[in-house]
Amino acid sequence: MTTPQYPSLLRRLGAMFYDTILVAAVSLAYGAVFLWAKVAWFDYTIPADEKANLGWTGFIGWLLLLAMYFSFFWVRSGQTLGMKTWRITVVDLQGQRINLRTALLRWCLAWISLALAGIGYWWSIIDKDSQTLHDLISKSRTQLIQK
Repeated sequence: MTTPQYPSLLRRLGAMFYDTILVAAVSLAYGAVFLWAKVAWFDYTIPADEKANLGWTGFIGWLLLLAMYFSFFWVRSGQTLGMKTWRITVVDLQGQRINLRTALLRWCLAWISLALAGIGYWWSIIDKDSQTLHDLISKSRTQLIQK
């Protein structure tokens, strides 16, 4: 059995950048459909002096959409599309795919980590296995897929 290799912070950021592009496209589509539904079904009109916004319900729906995107890919294949490009996979401590609970915990912790100036990601620089705080707390890890 070979020893797993772990992705560097730079590789993780590359995968995050790719996923950000994909999530931005999905978010734009979500916003358009949400506003259309708000206007068509709930007779919402946008005041002339205001910009259209999704409101709290739209924001919560968007967060749920993001949670579904990441959780679906992490549970199904261990990789988002960005992670696949950069040959990164997420597994549990036994090397198996993570379950839905772990995926959702990991996703929530990653947001907290980003909100705290990325401290959880910076942690990977000093961790011997290059793991982030949300990896450690959720009992998951990222590793490189060999060519």
